Amino acid sequence: TNPPAIIAGINTNNAGYTIDDLIFATRNVTTDTAPSERMRITGAGNVGIGTTSPGSILALGGTAARIFGMDRNTTAATAGQGFTISSGGAIAGTADLAGGDLTLKSGTSTGTGSSAIHFYTATAGLTGTADNAPTEKVTILNNGNVGIGTTTPAGLLHVSSDTVNLGQTYLTQANASADSFDVNFRKARGTGASPTVITTADELGVINFTGYGGAAGYITGAAIKG
Repeated sequence: TNPPAIIAGINTNNAGYTIDDLIFATRNVTTDTAPSERMRITGAGNVGIGTTSPGSILALGGTAARIFGMDRNTTAATAGQGFTISSGGAIAGTADLAGGDLTLKSGTSTGTGSSAIHFYTATAGLTGTADNAPTEKVTILNNGNVGIGTTTPAGLLHVSSDTVNLGQTYLTQANASADSFDVNFRKARGTGASPTVITTADELGVINFTGYGGAAGYITGAAIKG
């Protein structure tokens, strides 16, 4: 007869005083089946869930999509609880130390494959108990294009809205200085890292005002060029 769950030490290196991993195994059936490993803490302290060889402090098995999140609140008439991810702060009492950066990365691809980042939020609906499932609001594609309100941004920044009065963009500055909020169009030859001098015929910036013309697509009705 097999036990329904196991916590065990597994030897991974017999040299010296040996190295052991700690494994946790369970079974999810009611038949006499040996439990399967679900989690492992390696001798190095790495924790693996769904993997027997975690390559980081906390690693999830890569053979299936995973969701890491909080369950819904089960307390009556209580809103959902917040979830915060924070990088580390500098030691207290020492001047001019930087805090830890927070890095968000999509997965490694190969060949012509790519990966993207998707941000979802829940939009308010009508009064009542119906769920407002989160929908995608911001998309960062593999080429760096950022879409707000669109999952297929056509340029570096593409803002789109299908709702009345939500297609507005505000640039606000409020302080005690005489400065204003500046929008700068900058043009150079070469690259961003190594810019070179522009030529006489170069356009410095263009603002196009376009309208959808059916089969012809978006047609420019007016433009401001610098």
